[in-house]
Amino acid sequence: MLNFSSVKLGYISQGLSAGINLLMLPFVLFYLPSSSVGIWYNFSLLLALVLLLDFGMSSTLLRHTAYAWAGAIDIRKVGLSEQFSGSVNQELLSDVFRSGVYIYRVISIISFIIISTAGSYYIYNIAKTESDFDIVFISWAIYAAAACFNIYSCYWIPILKGIGSISEYYKVNVLIKLIQLVLTILGLIYGYDLIAISSAYFISVVVGRFLFKLKFFKALEREDISKDYFLSLYDKKRVTDLVLVSKTSIFKQGGLSISNYVLDKVSLLFVTIFLGLEYSASYGLTVQAFSVLTVTSNVYYQTMSPKIINLKVLGETLESFRLFCKCLKVQFFIILLGSLFIITFAPTLISIFESKTQLLPFHFLCILFVYYIIFNFQLLCVNYLIINNRFDMLFAYILSGFLYIVLMFLYNYFFEVELIFIILVQLLILISYNAWKWPYVVVKDSGLTLIYILRNYFSIWRL
Repeated sequence: MLNFSSVKLGYISQGLSAGINLLMLPFVLFYLPSSSVGIWYNFSLLLALVLLLDFGMSSTLLRHTAYAWAGAIDIRKVGLSEQFSGSVNQELLSDVFRSGVYIYRVISIISFIIISTAGSYYIYNIAKTESDFDIVFISWAIYAAAACFNIYSCYWIPILKGIGSISEYYKVNVLIKLIQLVLTILGLIYGYDLIAISSAYFISVVVGRFLFKLKFFKALEREDISKDYFLSLYDKKRVTDLVLVSKTSIFKQGGLSISNYVLDKVSLLFVTIFLGLEYSASYGLTVQAFSVLTVTSNVYYQTMSPKIINLKVLGETLESFRLFCKCLKVQFFIILLGSLFIITFAPTLISIFESKTQLLPFHFLCILFVYYIIFNFQLLCVNYLIINNRFDMLFAYILSGFLYIVLMFLYNYFFEVELIFIILVQLLILISYNAWKWPYVVVKDSGLTLIYILRNYFSIWRL
């Protein structure tokens, strides 16, 4: 059941997930040189890259789980089931669960191949001149193993969210992030450097998988579904058929995920390639601060998303839309207030720690604030449209991501790349189409006026 306590727990959980690196940062900055900080950011970047192999599966699995939990009679390639009973379709839920296990097993194998080859080659090239290269590569090996195991275990998260056990997911996530944080700090204090960060991550992933599994089967027991009975529902043919049916949604969602990553995250790669590790450390620190903020701003939506999906599929469209608008409003004010804090106070706080790595200058922070508030607004609108298996935005997103990459390499061919260009190109591509198109579609589908929505969106008194 969703309540205010679930939302509060969600903020803590997501804050730890997005902010774990920030919480470790004072210790990382104190114990590691700037070059090692830059390498650490590149570890995280490569993890984010291989997580793209999820290719939209997590979002698809969450929706399918929610459909089965709401009593859908089937899962379709396009659109929704014609009938929702309101009670759990146990057979369909079993098929969705098994399809998730199968697909994530395949993804983890592919991830291992990519990480152990291309990922290792990339780390070797950026770290080969470092005096502690052996430590860097051992750290990378541990981090890569943890990343692959984490990817294999990822199906538990959308399944728990889809059945409405978001509070249980948040509790486990808080625990494993605290374990990771404590072990990292202790490891750094005792002089294990990057190995401490990688080992703590590995241990937290193993503990998380065990606890997520435990919470899922306890949730089934509350619905009078025993573990043995649920596992006995497995039918290979039905699962295979469901995987084939899910392909359309997975590939479309995957195309959106990759395009989003290119538009929002690949800039760190360009900064590293064109400007070096010193710039990469400052830019990575700044982007990390804004990323924590934006993830936190979307906690309310993540907590309410199963309810929004449930209301929409059961035909209560207006109520679903009102709840969605409230999520947009919460997002806006958190990003606004958090960005003001980052711009005005964060540089001073970082200086207190006598860090060798600083945030970007004031004018860069202001541009990034504008970018992140627009990007996350339109992204939430896209997520709302996707609830009905609607992917009208796919081509525009792919084109935008492709255009960003092409412009960067063309500019580098003719001129010397500067940081301001990397950031402004992101912003200009965003506002040229996606920033206004998908909010407009949501408004049009709602049947309400844009003025009505904006008046409520900017009104803090109606939160």
